[in-house]
Amino acid sequence: MKVIRTRRGVRVVDGDIILSELPNKPRASGTLLDVLAAASVCLHSVEDMALLGFAAGGLIAPLRALGHEGKVEAVDLSTDWQDLYHEVAKDWGGEVVIDQDEASLWLSERNKPYDVIIEDLSEEIPEPDMVKKPWVSVNVLPQLMNAMLKPEGLAVINLLPWPNISWKVLIEEISFPFEEAIVITFDDYENRILIGGDQVPPARRASRLLREALRGIRSRQADRIQVKTLKSKV
Repeated sequence: MKVIRTRRGVRVVDGDIILSELPNKPRASGTLLDVLAAASVCLHSVEDMALLGFAAGGLIAPLRALGHEGKVEAVDLSTDWQDLYHEVAKDWGGEVVIDQDEASLWLSERNKPYDVIIEDLSEEIPEPDMVKKPWVSVNVLPQLMNAMLKPEGLAVINLLPWPNISWKVLIEEISFPFEEAIVITFDDYENRILIGGDQVPPARRASRLLREALRGIRSRQADRIQVKTLKSKV
């Protein structure tokens, strides 16, 4: 892995994979992190936020650009890139508390529910330049996140394809605990973002809110996403 410095910030890469894109001030990164941030703060009011998977903190710049000034409670197995984050974001990152722990253990020990829980975990697999979700993202965290949300809270999950499992099966498994869910797909990425909870905005309204927010921070992802309803209460 290596760090590439640009006029807009820093990029952490592993071969051809961009692990984190960290702007040098609150603004859009131009990546799917902008959409992940917008999905986390623009669909309902947010005070208490948990972030599972921090890496180099690339999500913080678009979060702050979108107007979220509150505390971010984050967890990651590795602290390798935290010094880099603090170097770049020390003047504008706001209150970000980063714990080193396994995400499901950390979340199960929290003593309060959250308005939003962002799940952005990944792990490398033997194939060159490939990553996938850890198994805990499929068989443990969806139920746990659902249990740790406030009544109107949202789980925002960055999905990656799983080897030898169809998108349909993977999404059905991860979305199962949630009463309602919508899915965001991209023109530029194979990732998908699942938004689940008891009161998820309808896809059309969510799409409008997300696009307005992304245009507001001049993210090129504003017109490169599609939002679809996955399931809703009957």
